[in-house]
Amino acid sequence: MDELIRAVLIGISLCADSFAVSLCSSTASGKIDDKRIIWITLVFATIQAAFFALGWLIAHYFNVFISTKVSNFELIAHLIGFALLLYVSVSMFLEAIRKQDSSLRMDSIKFMFIGAVATSIDALATGASMAMDFLDWEGAKTTSFSIFSFTALSVIAGLSLGGALGSRYGRPAQIAGSIILFMIGVNILL
Repeated sequence: MDELIRAVLIGISLCADSFAVSLCSSTASGKIDDKRIIWITLVFATIQAAFFALGWLIAHYFNVFISTKVSNFELIAHLIGFALLLYVSVSMFLEAIRKQDSSLRMDSIKFMFIGAVATSIDALATGASMAMDFLDWEGAKTTSFSIFSFTALSVIAGLSLGGALGSRYGRPAQIAGSIILFMIGVNILL
């Protein structure tokens, strides 16, 4: 059950950037039709989940290779995982505090993919840190599904709600996500 709770918390915290970008972009793009909402949602959710899985996969195989060569690898892996999550959570927090505008028009495929990749870099680092915490493949699949689901829901909500809520809740959602990731990082050290 602990793994499921962690998967849900990671899914919720990583979708904050996608939610903020979706809210702001719907303001810039105006009314977005249902077909385009579905397309944007699938692109964001798939890239976010894939980046998490890719980060986990790379770090997992790195762990297997290195753990046979370094005697205190588990401690080192936990420290690296914490450092990655600390970096991601502080970056998200500072971006929200500095009130950097995440506005990105979703009128073109190019900007849609740029937005999806930009909001998924955190997922790549989080996937790597979870592998450093020795999350197994089943846990990685569950977390990837959680990330896909929460990102999809957040993008649909963001694009549907539009600019009225974007300026009000986009940054608080980002701050909440950064705090959750920081707490997960602290949990890795314990």
